[in-house]
Amino acid sequence: MIITKKNIYYAALFSLTIICSAYAQYPIIKELSSEDPVFKQLEADIELFYKSIYQKAVDSPALVFFTYTPKPEESLIDISSIINISYDTIASLNHIQHPEELSSLGEIIIPNKNGLFIPEKEQNELERYLKKRERETSGEEITIIRNKNKEKFAFFPNDIFTPMERLYFLGVFFRFPIENAKITSFFGHRLDPFTGGNSFHHGIDVAAPVGTKVYPAQRGIVETTGKDSVLGLYIIIEHQNGYKTLYAHLGEIFVRRNQEVKTDTVIGTVGMTGKTTGPHLHFGIKTGIGWKDPLQVIKK
Repeated sequence: MIITKKNIYYAALFSLTIICSAYAQYPIIKELSSEDPVFKQLEADIELFYKSIYQKAVDSPALVFFTYTPKPEESLIDISSIINISYDTIASLNHIQHPEELSSLGEIIIPNKNGLFIPEKEQNELERYLKKRERETSGEEITIIRNKNKEKFAFFPNDIFTPMERLYFLGVFFRFPIENAKITSFFGHRLDPFTGGNSFHHGIDVAAPVGTKVYPAQRGIVETTGKDSVLGLYIIIEHQNGYKTLYAHLGEIFVRRNQEVKTDTVIGTVGMTGKTTGPHLHFGIKTGIGWKDPLQVIKK
């Protein structure tokens, strides 16, 4: 590696802002414009980073972080395209598992290199998927300061979401509403457990002990909650892609109509309400043309 004044500067800045001080303050970008000197430096760093990827003779800059507070009209896609860093990078560093979450974060951290940041301690379902992916290396160990707290990540330069991870991030796939799910009855024709006759099951039954936490299969808005003689206590959630999900036989309901929920929101617990032979969750997915087999759209 060729030692230059620029490398010495970044090595010192990296050490001061990431390692030495628990109260580190990253350089603040005020405007995503070349008129902002901090943003101009970020642009230069990113350009140098890409050159180092495609022209191996070019020295890569040290990894440095900046902070920026998005304006209300700016989306994650907007910021990504302006700074020429993938939204995968920004999302993974800031614990964002859906583009719409940007508006609720306030200040975000932006690196001067493209890649995925896999946290040591995952905070959401997307991060659990990212950690499960098999990789050839363990990544570069990185420590950042956020709200005066240290967070450890494994950084994989120039890595991006897989197609399946991207679909989950964009809200196309669903997750199981119960962790460690065990399906006891599948979607489709079956023998009715009460009458013994042929019937059609419009969802799947997931066995779990009474009191097990139930999560939304995808972020959305609670359309309704209620109680039915067959379904027992139930919740219906509406999702942005035209789907609706049903959660039935609940023991408790923790959400209300029109409430926005994310995949880490506990919406209720498994119970035995309604017509049931034992504790389980009945989970259904409905589209504009009718009920759909949940296993066709659940992220495995």
